[in-house]
Amino acid sequence: MEQERRGRRRGRGEGTIHKRKDGRWAGTISLGFRGGRRVRRTFYGQTREAVFKKLTKAHKDHHSGLRVSAVKETVGEFLKRWLEQTAKQNVRPKTYRSYAQLIQLHLAPELGRFRLDQLSPAHVQHFVNAKLQAGLSPRTVQYLRAVLRKALNQALRWDLVQRNVATLIDMPAGSARRRSAGNPFTRDELPTLIAALKKHRDGALFRLALMTGLRQGEILGLHWEDVDLAQKRLTVRVTLQWINKQWQFAEPKTPHSRRTIVLTDALVKDLKAHRKRQLQDRLLAGGDWVENGLVFTTNRGTPLDGVNVTRAFRRLQKRADISPVRRFHDLRDTAATLLMAGNVHPRIVAELLGHTDTRTTLDLYSHVSTAMQAQASQQLHEIIERARAGGAKK
Repeated sequence: MEQERRGRRRGRGEGTIHKRKDGRWAGTISLGFRGGRRVRRTFYGQTREAVFKKLTKAHKDHHSGLRVSAVKETVGEFLKRWLEQTAKQNVRPKTYRSYAQLIQLHLAPELGRFRLDQLSPAHVQHFVNAKLQAGLSPRTVQYLRAVLRKALNQALRWDLVQRNVATLIDMPAGSARRRSAGNPFTRDELPTLIAALKKHRDGALFRLALMTGLRQGEILGLHWEDVDLAQKRLTVRVTLQWINKQWQFAEPKTPHSRRTIVLTDALVKDLKAHRKRQLQDRLLAGGDWVENGLVFTTNRGTPLDGVNVTRAFRRLQKRADISPVRRFHDLRDTAATLLMAGNVHPRIVAELLGHTDTRTTLDLYSHVSTAMQAQASQQLHEIIERARAGGAKK
């Protein structure tokens, strides 16, 4: 018996087989080291011989350069696991919900049936083409591909696939869309807008967006403890979002979105006047007041609804006869556009807006940066001409 057991021993790295407590047999094969860690695959079977065959095939595939996969997981199964184990812990709730919706409505129904390790660039290319032909917007299709690419990057790190096939496809012509800076207010429109804001109940909210470029969720999530009027600064710590039919405070969009912004004297004056009016609202509400410590609230202290804020901003513009009517987010775009046009360094603009790096800023406001480049070229030309003229006099 001992001799038979020894005869069944396999070479180093070729795998070991043992019987589990549940009666099944299991065999593990070592695939060497990747990224500083040992990679193993375990196979299961009802008999020792069945596991032995699986290990033998895995060993042969490994030495032939083929993928060794112990679990025949489908794309749909993996995407569901990725959502719960990775995405849910690493993205904001609002982003997680958008991922889950795109996977449920599009990715899982179309690609979910394929084995994860057998998903090919051709499968993804067909999926992208079909979605565009079905009338889905190019932006949505780009987002679908981005979500799949993000998930498959995790599969690559987990050593479940050999390559990220979502990076190997071509987006059809016309599907790529440059990020837009929206429709900022012009210099000629600003006097009319500012005059209208002075008369509005929440004028301080809109002026803060215009003067700082803060996102709507960042403004609605501001607490008075985040605002230091004496030191003339505020700190963005959280953002307010409507999630699962309730208000929730979430992490800012990116780590760089956690930032401190210097306030002008005019903004400090606005916020002091706003706080005084809020205290009056609190007295009038009495026992109905709900204390949240928020800077901007309803007249009962509850958080403001972003949809209602946007509607109020649109009504304000219509009464002021501003056309076309802009989005709330265009206040942020106006701030950035004016700063860029004023030759403020893109690094400073990126820090104010909470962008991760200047590439995002320059991409969004490329029309402004192009004008800045033209101005810089003209200045360089004038410098060279002055130097040439000076040399000619000598």
